[in-house]
Amino acid sequence: MYYVYILESTKRLEELYIGSTNNLKRRFTEHNAGKKFSTNRYKPWRLIYYGAFTEESSARNREHNLKYNGNAMRELKKRIYTNKNPDGFTPHHFLSAKSGAGFTLIELLVVISIIALLASVTLIALNDSRIKARNTKRKEDAAQIRKALDLYYHDNGSVYPNGGAVGTPNNETDIQNLSSFLVPKYLSQLPNDPKNSPKNYQYVWGQSAGSPQDYGLLIPFGNDNGQNCKWITPNGNDNWFKVGPTKVPNCNY
Repeated sequence: MYYVYILESTKRLEELYIGSTNNLKRRFTEHNAGKKFSTNRYKPWRLIYYGAFTEESSARNREHNLKYNGNAMRELKKRIYTNKNPDGFTPHHFLSAKSGAGFTLIELLVVISIIALLASVTLIALNDSRIKARNTKRKEDAAQIRKALDLYYHDNGSVYPNGGAVGTPNNETDIQNLSSFLVPKYLSQLPNDPKNSPKNYQYVWGQSAGSPQDYGLLIPFGNDNGQNCKWITPNGNDNWFKVGPTKVPNCNY
């Protein structure tokens, strides 16, 4: 950063010095230590204004303008002596090389607050978009799994996958345990929930006496703070995927 600064003598009030530097703290110390001939006579000095620039050329131009343009200095002095706090310091200005416009510290804080607010709104909107995309993927995955289960049912004597890891009726299992039944004949691979935490797609099967087999499929919208729902065949158990006393509602999409 490059700085244009104004010092005021505490020995001779309203005796001002205008300068520029790339190290404001060091330069201020040098003035008060008498290391600068031009300011030694009226030390000690106090800093009453500074402006920060991103480019040296802009700082030099500002310094020249304040030194040799009476109107510019008069207007700045009005602002300094109007806004000066009890310690004799007026809020600094940040000046970009591109615009040359000045902002008070309060204005900068307001701008920063607005930027932070806009950023948070953008992040919320982005997060909402991602959740919608994941929910769309869940619906598509469920449709593919259900179709594969129906094809398996028709090809295997009206039974759903019910052996191996799935073996016990009414025992919910991760959808990946159906790989040996459905892959690769009915699906190239079994999908996982887009988040897969804390739940993946869940499968369960069962059979009542004298009835054909049934299955249930849990879709974990709750992974994104939504409502889990289930698909069950006509004679499926409404208590499948139940959590404590709470039943999981049927999917209605």
